[in-house]
Amino acid sequence: MIRIFVSLFASILTGFQAYWVYSRGSGFCLDQGCEIVEKLTLVSPLYINLAGFFFFQVLLWTFLFSKQTDSRFLPRFADFVLLCGLAVESILVFYQYNIANAFCAYCLVICGLVVLLNILGGITQIVKGVVLAGAVLAACFSLQFGSNSFEGLEAGSIAHIPGAEGRPAVVLFFSEACPHCEAVIEEFRSKKECDIRLNPIDKMAGFTFPEAEIFEDYDISQNLGFLTLLSLKEIPVLLVRDEQETRLIRGEKQIVGYLNDACSERSSSEYGSGMSSLTPTAPAAYQIPKEEDCPVGQDCTEKKEGDKTVENSQQ
Repeated sequence: MIRIFVSLFASILTGFQAYWVYSRGSGFCLDQGCEIVEKLTLVSPLYINLAGFFFFQVLLWTFLFSKQTDSRFLPRFADFVLLCGLAVESILVFYQYNIANAFCAYCLVICGLVVLLNILGGITQIVKGVVLAGAVLAACFSLQFGSNSFEGLEAGSIAHIPGAEGRPAVVLFFSEACPHCEAVIEEFRSKKECDIRLNPIDKMAGFTFPEAEIFEDYDISQNLGFLTLLSLKEIPVLLVRDEQETRLIRGEKQIVGYLNDACSERSSSEYGSGMSSLTPTAPAAYQIPKEEDCPVGQDCTEKKEGDKTVENSQQ
């Protein structure tokens, strides 16, 4: 009887989420993990939630009919379906942990419901579930996926602008919904001495940049994973690597200031002689004002336009 109510609740939850995605364009979730995971999936969240709704509906009606009849097949069928669901959830948990580097609260709730239904199936079902989930996770962890190293980030680049020999190599993490990122990209148009890679955190269509090599196939999971690994929740972020050090610079003004010093033509002679005019970045430089960056996964274009309207009205 309990499994009937759990299946009913899960059906309502996945059905509501499917409706929310259909009407709002994105799922309902309490954290940014859901947005990160959604961006990395090739299948629309709508279809994923509809599949979940169908899965729990099959279980619900199977439990109802098996309770009203003496069929020996229906309980076994339900247990088999639950084991399949547990295998899928094991893969999704691994995906969130190792690929997305972020956990989706809603996904974990659904996973918990599948685990609960398996536990309610009895000791035999529990043993089968533990063995199956353990085997799936062991297989997943035995595979090697792309790393989030500086070299691995090349797979996440949508554009590459080769720089002058001996100049720093920089990677900009950005979003098309971030006006601060657009301002930094605009600076790159006149400061091309550095080796530049542009790495978006969301899929973009029709991106162009003068004198840049554009890549149609790029992996945003590399970029999102790198930012999540370092607990960076705002963009733009500039990753810099030169002969002396590798470092991160956050915020529009901080990045533009670095580009003026390191990537403009006027500093070519300093780098050519092996000297840099850059001073070490103090810890205080990482205290970026709120208006100089955008939260990952959020559109702050409207906010900036609203700020401009307020400024104009005050003038």
